[in-house]
Amino acid sequence: MWSNLLHQGLKIAAACAAGIIFMLAGVASMASLGVMPLEDLASKADAIVYGRVIAIDTEHQESDTPAGKVVRLVATVRVDPYETLKGGGGPVIVRAVENMEDSPRFIQDAEVVLFLGINESGPDYAVIGLTQGKFDVVDGRVTREQVGVETFLDQVRALIGK
Repeated sequence: MWSNLLHQGLKIAAACAAGIIFMLAGVASMASLGVMPLEDLASKADAIVYGRVIAIDTEHQESDTPAGKVVRLVATVRVDPYETLKGGGGPVIVRAVENMEDSPRFIQDAEVVLFLGINESGPDYAVIGLTQGKFDVVDGRVTREQVGVETFLDQVRALIGK
């Protein structure tokens, strides 16, 4: 009986330690990401799009880790571009993990400016710099920058030489 309890306690301790290590690795990677100025977002992006979110589909994805099963909520977001400043044209598919800290959140029918990198696991995109590569547009203004969307897009065009 005691050995059974001890064994269970060790399994719980190992799972907690693995969880803490996993969490710290995520924090360390975020710290190494740092603040990305607009110049870096523009230069690293494979695509830059100003458009409207027209569809969001969310699915659960499970994976095994040393700490046990991890469930991620992965959003597949379809954006209809008003303007593609960099990259190919047409609707854009973006994937984002919704239950990960600092991952961008999307709202149906919202206007956004996105700085995107090609997703290594598929023909879709991921937002560069997590939330840093997503700019919300409300009433014609880029909310984070507190400027009109055309002024913001002009800044981006200048950075990419367009």
